Amino acid sequence: MSSVIVSGDTSGSITLSAPAVSGSSVLTLPVATDTLVGKATTDTLTNKTLTTPTLTTPIASTTIGVGAATPSASGAGITFPATQSASSDANTLDDYEEGTWTPSQGSGLTVVGTFSSAGKYTKIGRIVNLSGTLTGSTSVAATSAALIAQNLPFNAIQTPEQSGTSNNAASTAGAIIQAYVTNIYTCEAISATTSIHFNVAYQV
Repeated sequence: MSSVIVSGDTSGSITLSAPAVSGSSVLTLPVATDTLVGKATTDTLTNKTLTTPTLTTPIASTTIGVGAATPSASGAGITFPATQSASSDANTLDDYEEGTWTPSQGSGLTVVGTFSSAGKYTKIGRIVNLSGTLTGSTSVAATSAALIAQNLPFNAIQTPEQSGTSNNAASTAGAIIQAYVTNIYTCEAISATTSIHFNVAYQV
């Protein structure tokens, strides 16, 4: 193993030793001062291995979005404001919401018995994933091109048309549906059973 010895004006010396392997070793001094500063006692440079840190506690719940309130310190996950703080940036996710809604009876439904309904939705930014059930205690059916449900939780854009699917409870008939502003229309007739189920994803 070769070495370079730098001697000073006083007793003692500094030894730079090359590793006991073939090849070249480079010692680069700082550009600003080109000075190596040591301590009075022996200084040793030792190779160290950096390990990836481990998270032992969950990240605290944080409220985000334009104009959001102070981040919450409880729970886990990301919490959006109850009222959307809309962003003009097309690349910013500024809203997430889950909930239930109650579809109103559309004029194109033929209901025998008592009408009832239920629905769920998930809104992510401008996209709403919506599901609903329309029920007649005896039966419910729909004619072609009929208004079957109203009272969407978020208004759908008018152009282009926002399409989804539906079927009756017996799975003997299905139809393409469309979300339009606050309404759901069926493009085809749906034969009578106890309920009609539908799903649609639309933009707001």
